[in-house]
Amino acid sequence: AREMGIVLKHNFTLKDVRLEGNEIGDAGVAHLANGLLDDQLSSRNASLERLDLSYNAIEKDGAVCAWSVA
Repeated sequence: AREMGIVLKHNFTLKDVRLEGNEIGDAGVAHLANGLLDDQLSSRNASLERLDLSYNAIEKDGAVCAWSVA
Protein backbone atom coordinates (compact mmCIF):
# COMPACT_ATOMS: atom_id res chain seq x y z
CA ALA A 1 0.00 0.00 0.00
CA ARG A 2 2.94 2.31 0.63
CA GLU A 3 4.02 2.01 -3.01
CA MET A 4 0.47 2.59 -4.24
CA GLY A 5 0.30 5.74 -2.12
CA ILE A 6 3.38 6.98 -3.97
CA VAL A 7 1.74 6.11 -7.30
CA LEU A 8 -1.39 8.04 -6.32
CA LYS A 9 0.73 11.11 -5.54
CA HIS A 10 1.88 11.20 -9.16
CA ASN A 11 -1.28 9.96 -10.85
CA PHE A 12 -2.48 11.92 -13.86
CA THR A 13 -4.51 9.24 -15.66
CA LEU A 14 -5.73 6.43 -13.37
CA LYS A 15 -9.51 6.38 -13.12
CA ASP A 16 -10.24 3.08 -11.41
CA VAL A 17 -7.95 1.44 -8.82
CA ARG A 18 -9.11 -1.93 -7.52
CA LEU A 19 -7.29 -3.13 -4.42
CA GLU A 20 -9.95 -5.45 -3.05
CA GLY A 21 -8.83 -8.55 -1.15
CA ASN A 22 -5.21 -7.45 -0.64
CA GLU A 23 -5.10 -7.61 3.17
CA ILE A 24 -4.63 -3.84 3.38
CA GLY A 25 -4.95 -2.69 6.97
CA ASP A 26 -5.24 0.65 8.71
CA ALA A 27 -1.57 1.55 8.09
CA GLY A 28 -1.96 0.80 4.40
CA VAL A 29 -5.04 2.99 4.17
CA ALA A 30 -3.03 5.80 5.79
CA HIS A 31 -0.41 5.50 3.01
CA LEU A 32 -3.12 5.61 0.35
CA ALA A 33 -4.81 8.58 2.01
CA ASN A 34 -1.53 10.48 2.18
CA GLY A 35 -1.05 10.02 -1.54
CA LEU A 36 -4.57 11.17 -2.28
CA LEU A 37 -4.42 14.14 0.07
CA ASP A 38 -1.22 15.41 -1.50
CA ASP A 39 -2.87 15.22 -4.89
CA GLN A 40 -6.06 16.91 -3.73
CA LEU A 41 -4.03 19.85 -2.49
CA SER A 42 -2.28 20.22 -5.83
CA SER A 43 -5.33 19.01 -7.82
CA ARG A 44 -3.17 16.55 -9.80
CA ASN A 45 -5.34 13.54 -9.01
CA ALA A 46 -8.54 14.78 -10.59
CA SER A 47 -8.75 11.68 -12.79
CA LEU A 48 -9.34 9.12 -9.98
CA GLU A 49 -13.01 8.19 -9.87
CA ARG A 50 -12.99 4.91 -7.92
CA LEU A 51 -10.77 3.28 -5.31
CA ASP A 52 -12.06 -0.17 -4.31
CA LEU A 53 -10.80 -1.29 -0.90
CA SER A 54 -13.44 -3.94 -0.21
CA TYR A 55 -12.51 -7.23 1.45
CA ASN A 56 -9.43 -5.88 3.21
CA ALA A 57 -8.42 -5.80 6.88
CA ILE A 58 -9.52 -2.20 7.42
CA GLU A 59 -10.81 -1.45 10.89
CA LYS A 60 -12.28 1.68 12.49
CA ASP A 61 -9.15 3.86 12.33
CA GLY A 62 -8.54 2.96 8.69
CA ALA A 63 -12.16 3.61 7.79
CA VAL A 64 -12.02 7.04 9.43
CA CYS A 65 -8.80 7.79 7.54
CA ALA A 66 -10.30 6.67 4.22
CA TRP A 67 -13.49 8.61 4.85
CA SER A 68 -11.54 11.81 5.52
CA VAL A 69 -10.22 11.70 1.95
CA ALA A 70 -13.55 10.87 0.27
